[in-house]
Amino acid sequence: MNKTATIPSLREMIEAGVHFGHKKQFSDARGQENFFGVREKVVIINLEKTRAGLDSALKFIAEQAAAGSTFLFISTKPSIRDLVKDAAEAVEMPYVTNRWLGGTLTNFSTIAKSIKELSELEKQLAENPESIATTKKERLMIERDVKRSKHNLSGLMQLKRLPDVVVIVDPHEEDGAVMEANRMGLPIIALLDTNANPKQITYPIPANDDTPKSVSLILDLIKDTIKTNYKPKVVTPPATEKTENAPEDKK
Repeated sequence: MNKTATIPSLREMIEAGVHFGHKKQFSDARGQENFFGVREKVVIINLEKTRAGLDSALKFIAEQAAAGSTFLFISTKPSIRDLVKDAAEAVEMPYVTNRWLGGTLTNFSTIAKSIKELSELEKQLAENPESIATTKKERLMIERDVKRSKHNLSGLMQLKRLPDVVVIVDPHEEDGAVMEANRMGLPIIALLDTNANPKQITYPIPANDDTPKSVSLILDLIKDTIKTNYKPKVVTPPATEKTENAPEDKK
């Protein structure tokens, strides 16, 4: 039986500031079913909805982890991205935290080609730099290009195929990733504030996505659930077909 992380109490969520949304004028009315009320012009998130969202999301995460699924973590928000990177690395999953490259999901073959080229170039620079650069200036230019590419692709270097699940912190900010995931039919788990549209998300978790303490609380639950349930996918080798004229074994 799959195990999910224990959902925090309402008190723990309040202490982490999970309930604080955006000002009313910046909130998305399509998510009003997750609003508890408005205090001093700030929308307060209904934490019972947060708990319900967490319950559904964590059960799905446990199932997917047990099936060996790949989770792609995404958040380019400066105050949050290190938390997202740490969570992804803790469970050895790919991530995007610097810049979302258009086509990462919808044109994955191109991204995969760029990753392969970058990996080969790094290997050449380390083992035999003279084979790709005859002068010091050429080598410096190539190293600069490698550094620029790695800045955007470093979290995707081990991604060999499309991910099975996308985990996003702040889908309002990561609208490009949301659009591509939906276009490719990939389930989205998202920690979303009151300014985001929950209708675009498969498993929405209403919560403050700006405060590190709030984000850490929920990312830890996701990370722990993946870690507890993860089983690598078993790749079955193709069955060898019998040749038409091959003699059958007689017993």
